[in-house]
This record gives sequence, C-alpha cells and structure tokens, in this order.
Amino acid sequence: MSSKKQSTPDELNAYGVYKAYIRIFKYSPLKQFDHLICVHGDRGQGTTGEVAHLTVSEEAYNAIAERYPVDLREAGLARSDFFQVSDVLGLVQPEPA
Repeated sequence: MSSKKQSTPDELNAYGVYKAYIRIFKYSPLKQFDHLICVHGDRGQGTTGEVAHLTVSEEAYNAIAERYPVDLREAGLARSDFFQVSDVLGLVQPEPA
C-alpha cells in the first residue's frame, strides 16, 4: 500500500491528472498552520485517499481557494471541492524563465 508523502512543487507535475483538494492543518499546541494541497488517488488494495501532500504558501492557498472554495465537507474536515492538480500548477510553481 502506498503511504502519503510530502511532495515538492517539482514532484507535483507527476500528479497532474490526479484529483486534489486544499485544506489547512493546524498544530494545536503551537497555534501554527500548514496550507496544504492534498492529492487524492489509489492507495492500493482497493482503497483511495490522500497519497501525497504539498505545503504551499498562504498566497497560493488563497488563490486556489478563490477557484475552489473551502467548506466543511466531511466529519469535521474543512476542505475544498476536488480539482485536477494540473489546473493549479501555475499557482504553485513559478513561471519558467
């Protein structure tokens, strides 16, 4: 079974056809937050779920949230609707020179 992993912006290209969503992960005792893109896919053995995630800047998170609003979707998880990873790559990665 595949485990979820922390990805880099360059690795996000490999997930271009996958569905993803954004959410905020809160570290309660420290009152710190990570803004995440969570890639949803086949985890093996007939299960699907988060297979990778990428921490993005608050600015990139907010730009994605303008397109895909965040709402309470399931059991206390506030996340956006699903979107295709390739649709937001330009918001996460700088334009090539």
